Amino acid sequence: MTQIDKFKDIWKNQEADTIKYSSDDIQKMIHKKSSSIVKWLFYISLMEFCFWILISFALDADWNHIKSLGLYNFISVLNVINYIIIITFIYFFYKNYKNISASSTTQKLMEDILKTRKTVYFYVLYNVTMLVFGFAVILYYIFTSEDFINKLETTRPDSDLSMSLTIAVIISVVIILVVVGILLLFYRLIYGILLKRLITNYKELLKN
Repeated sequence: MTQIDKFKDIWKNQEADTIKYSSDDIQKMIHKKSSSIVKWLFYISLMEFCFWILISFALDADWNHIKSLGLYNFISVLNVINYIIIITFIYFFYKNYKNISASSTTQKLMEDILKTRKTVYFYVLYNVTMLVFGFAVILYYIFTSEDFINKLETTRPDSDLSMSLTIAVIISVVIILVVVGILLLFYRLIYGILLKRLITNYKELLKN
């Protein structure tokens, strides 16, 4: 039983002449909890954005290799687009927080909760899609580069080149799947838990 359920039971079981908690009190409690959850969604998305910026700086030493593959312009443009879109999502998280904090009616609060759920869904979908797309393009350039093929021929002179490329592709796909799995696990543990609590509040508003 959630805290809100206990609160509602206390309210229902009170004598008429000793009522301390009204339906409005419960709505205010849900409102406050929902606002707090969305505020944390905003904070976490902001921290995640800073984390990815730090990662990009940490990988700065690999830019020379990226340039040699002809990927410098692609990665630069992709980073700019990615940052713009993520900043846009962060703005929506902040806007959702302000909207829920200012919600004046139960109906408006319920609508804002659903908007927040949709924002989180598209945010997770975008990040996973961008990760897979970025990996796929980079690996394509690597596997089709003369430098990589020459290294394969040098390190494995007795092996079939197509077989070596196939093995390299399979290993890369496995690595991508592992990274995506870790990212999805992170989103499920962090955003998923907060979103589940938010939807629980939504269901309570439907009952109330």
